[in-house]
Amino acid sequence: MSKLDTCWKNCLRMWKWIAENYTDGDEVCELKDQWLRDNGFRKVALNCFFCHYDRDERIAGERICKHCPGVLVDSKFHCNDIAYDYTYSPNEFYAKLLQLNAKRLKAGGQ
Repeated sequence: MSKLDTCWKNCLRMWKWIAENYTDGDEVCELKDQWLRDNGFRKVALNCFFCHYDRDERIAGERICKHCPGVLVDSKFHCNDIAYDYTYSPNEFYAKLLQLNAKRLKAGGQ
């Protein structure tokens, strides 16, 4: 499995759990922390598999998010988009990730 496929797999696993366990008033960042701890991940940049992948792939001087797995599928993707902001709308964010992943797989992966 490629590094990018592993990133997608872990991201989707985490956000599925968050979507299933989120209730109004929960802090999404705390849920991310909990999932990462419970699943043995200790050093994930910004507690985000996409951010971690982007950081690892970025060459000095490149813009942040250039290599974000979501952006690689859809150049307009941004985790803070008002329609699916991960902090305020975790269920919509997970749905967006599923949509992007389906598009990625249909195109033969990335």
